[in-house]
Amino acid sequence: MNDRHYKVLVNQDLEIGLREGEVMSLDLLAERNPEEWHLLVNDSSYRVRVAAYDPSTRSLELEVNNKLYRIKIENEYDALVHELGFSAGVSHRISEWKAPMPGLVLDLLVQEGSEVQQGDPLLILEAMKMENIIKATGVGKVSKIHVGKGMAVEKGQLLLEME
Repeated sequence: MNDRHYKVLVNQDLEIGLREGEVMSLDLLAERNPEEWHLLVNDSSYRVRVAAYDPSTRSLELEVNNKLYRIKIENEYDALVHELGFSAGVSHRISEWKAPMPGLVLDLLVQEGSEVQQGDPLLILEAMKMENIIKATGVGKVSKIHVGKGMAVEKGQLLLEME
């Protein structure tokens, strides 16, 4: 059994600690749509829908029985970074953006030459019928866009470059 620990922050006011084995033991049943689930916990039933997912920040919005929850998942490395104080005021900058998963480019939200700030949306990638907003992790300028709206991309494919 894996001993990885995760901290799940719900709406920035509820913190839940989980081990990887606990997550894997949840009773989840997929509905017709890959973003909709039926969850059974302690004899209680919940309808869960993934409203949004951002893999770069490991955050998502879940609609549970028609109520929206904002979820942020942190692993033990995130906790260590926070504990050591390295995250304060640090922005992480990437010069090449690659597709985190195969999908379809629904929209380009920047153009070559666009100046972006940390957290600015760059493009929307649809994967498994979910819209994933790819965001800038630091300040920069878009130097080259390698994809177009409506283009299918493979995992790891170069999407855009920044300087």
